[in-house]
Amino acid sequence: MDNMKNQIVANAKLFFIFMILVGGINSLFSGMILLCSFKAMRYFLHISWCVVGLLMILLFLLLSIMYPLSYILFGTCEVIQTVMKNEQGLNKYNLNIQSTTDKIKVCLWNGSGDIATSFGIRSQLDDLNKITANFDGFLNKLKPGSPGYVDIN
Repeated sequence: MDNMKNQIVANAKLFFIFMILVGGINSLFSGMILLCSFKAMRYFLHISWCVVGLLMILLFLLLSIMYPLSYILFGTCEVIQTVMKNEQGLNKYNLNIQSTTDKIKVCLWNGSGDIATSFGIRSQLDDLNKITANFDGFLNKLKPGSPGYVDIN
């Protein structure tokens, strides 16, 4: 979790540095217009202010979506970390889905990892694998030069 916080802080610092840089460039354009009478620089100044304005609108919209979502995601990360650490963590949150959690435990905490058998779909997956293999064999017979090639034209 600390790594994520450090990354967020680093990204915030980069954004503020970018905004200071844009502000400095705008100040340079303004100074060139006022002090040096470079009237052509006013177009660059207008463009830079339009870019900053659009950027602020975009960031406001992004913030209005991400801010409420961050509370949900932060709580989810805490629950997942607790559940993944040990089996007692799963019981801490009392999810009332005991049959599902028993099946998921196959993938966690030194389980066998065969979740298909845990959910009772191993035979269906085996049938699907056989169909896929037969279909691949059929497609190979349609390729010219392959063994068993059948010309259907």
